[in-house]
Amino acid sequence: MMRLFKQKKRSKVGFHVSPNLESEKSDKISISVNQNGLVLAYPDFNHLLHALRTTELRRMPYRPSTMISVGCAGSWYFDWIHQSFYNPRRHVGVEFFSPKPDLLPANVEWIQNTASDMSQIKQQEADLLFSGQNLEHLLPCEIVHFFLECHRVIKPGGMLILDSPNRTQTSKLQWNQPEHFIEFTSSEIAEVLVAAGFSKPKLKGIWLCEDPRTGSMLPLDRFENDDLLWRVLAATDDPDHSFIWWAESERLDVAPDRDRLDGLIREIVEEAWPDRLSRLLTQIGTPLDDESGRWFVAEAGVAGPLLYGPYVPLEQGSYSVTFVLRVSEMDRSRQDIASIDVVAASAGTVLALENITTSAVDSDGMVQRTLQFSLEKTTFAVEFRVITTGAAKVCALRDVGLRRQEGILRLTPSPS
Repeated sequence: MMRLFKQKKRSKVGFHVSPNLESEKSDKISISVNQNGLVLAYPDFNHLLHALRTTELRRMPYRPSTMISVGCAGSWYFDWIHQSFYNPRRHVGVEFFSPKPDLLPANVEWIQNTASDMSQIKQQEADLLFSGQNLEHLLPCEIVHFFLECHRVIKPGGMLILDSPNRTQTSKLQWNQPEHFIEFTSSEIAEVLVAAGFSKPKLKGIWLCEDPRTGSMLPLDRFENDDLLWRVLAATDDPDHSFIWWAESERLDVAPDRDRLDGLIREIVEEAWPDRLSRLLTQIGTPLDDESGRWFVAEAGVAGPLLYGPYVPLEQGSYSVTFVLRVSEMDRSRQDIASIDVVAASAGTVLALENITTSAVDSDGMVQRTLQFSLEKTTFAVEFRVITTGAAKVCALRDVGLRRQEGILRLTPSPS
């Protein structure tokens, strides 16, 4: 859907945005030769990923007469597809967030709607549907209907092409992208596609993140020139260990298994959403795992952001979030120990705030506080913070208890 935040530097109170996967335009890639051989210099990691995804487009053998793109945030997108893949006779773009561009190629039709509602497209019209870096942006309640709509609009024998960050790796990397709801693993998307009435997908990987020989993690956005080709080539046949999975699946002449699809998506959301919420960061703390949980620890005299993140999108609704602190070595001459808050980082808006004083600490040195907040619309990059004053040693539990009044996340659309 191409609607990501620009990369920003991390401030003291933390707005940390991960690399943008869907770069709108790539600066030139410089190529030079020295005594060590060929050297490729990408302007940044985003451009490398963009180049690798473009390569997968160029490798596709399909030549659709009618193509649908779900998530296409500008006229540049169609230029990219037509130059890198194919220029079909008819190209339908479905986009909800970005406005219709003033200028579009003559063969492009623009539909302003969500991925879960392609009702303006007739049944079995498309030879191919491509939705790149889009699935992870969908509200959980939209996912099932997106796959049902894909099956409805694609002809039997037509192709569905998807790619998305691989949760197996983004979880290990503690990678945050402030507009991502649910990221799928490669094995999960394979099961979902079969339940939705598609063939077992051909799966590929893009950008190796974990060395399959040793299990060690590789730096996401740093690499030496001598291992660049290895990380590119090894990823192709190893989606499980790659940052992005790429799936190509044929639409079968069978009906989707709706019960199976509903159940799979529910299971995936119930596993993936807590993982998404757990990607919390610290600037001043030391990680500590003990029998009581996983903590960030700030020693007495150290002030600053002890816990922040995970920069999640939250849909409209009423929420509560619970913080748990363990406090010791208090300076009794000072009252304020820390502050806890909820912030919509994308807008710089404080949604809820409480100052924690010495009187809030119980006899066991524990503090448990719940903040209430409401959102009038879907809000991106929501973070939960514990900021210490240095007046005590503070441990913050790395498990914020987020609750939505209507449930963890909506898995069905709101009634119309």
